[in-house]
Amino acid sequence: MKKVMIILAVIGVGLALFAAGLFLYVRNMLSKPVLYNVPGMEEVAVNKNQVYKTLPDRELCFDLYSPKNAVAGHGLPAVILVHGAGPEFMIENAKDWKCFETYGQLLAASGLKAVAFNHRGNISFANIRQEAQDVDDLIAHIRTESGRLGIDPRKLCLFVFSAGGPCISNVLQAKPDYLSCLVAYYAVLDLAVLPHSFIRGMSPQDLEDFSPVMQLRNHPEKLPPLLVVKAGKDMTREIPAGMDHFVAEARAQGVPVTYLVHEQGKHGFDMLNDDAKTKAIIAETIRFIQMHTAGER
Repeated sequence: MKKVMIILAVIGVGLALFAAGLFLYVRNMLSKPVLYNVPGMEEVAVNKNQVYKTLPDRELCFDLYSPKNAVAGHGLPAVILVHGAGPEFMIENAKDWKCFETYGQLLAASGLKAVAFNHRGNISFANIRQEAQDVDDLIAHIRTESGRLGIDPRKLCLFVFSAGGPCISNVLQAKPDYLSCLVAYYAVLDLAVLPHSFIRGMSPQDLEDFSPVMQLRNHPEKLPPLLVVKAGKDMTREIPAGMDHFVAEARAQGVPVTYLVHEQGKHGFDMLNDDAKTKAIIAETIRFIQMHTAGER
């Protein structure tokens, strides 16, 4: 019995150290700017702390980034930046992270509108339904207010990161006409491959409804072009494996998908791997979004 207790104590300490290390890794990643620049990033306009949803205990807000010389009354395509999950104290002001601030500047300097916003999250996906609802409500708000915001409501791109992947499952199922394209960076796209500790708060129906690969499998028709980017040196094996499953399913279903891999890339390579491959991937991402949000819809 004593030996068992010692073993359990060692395991507990190991898990605590892993969690602490993961927290420090993520905090370091999110405090860094995106590792790609274009002229004019410091000159874009930013409208901060606009409320899109009021909860009993707080307001959920977004920041809108616009090109310097955006013409009033002329709606531009908009990119919605969907952050991942984590402890509430870490993600409650995710839109203010340096990475999203600089992504907003980058996209706006590239001629697009960009929306960075806060949504509720939980490290174990236990609140996935409310997270997905927050994403839906943000989209509904900016489309309703598109005239005031200078956004073309027919030309939206969802750009999801990390554990933000399952938050877009409602959109994958609905396949709205306004979604011009979708980008996923080192994202959770298959919940079934995750360790049980990450999905223990989810019901079997949640796993069915919010695993992006399941929505792709069950509703492949009318999906917009996809750009999926994998980090070859991700912090877990499961996230890249899930991305492989998602891309294989997309190709099997005839859904247009571009799959890029940064072989040496870490989770968060766009802030952590300062190399030519990172810059090439981000540049291709900008071109992909510009191409698929251009023209009439």
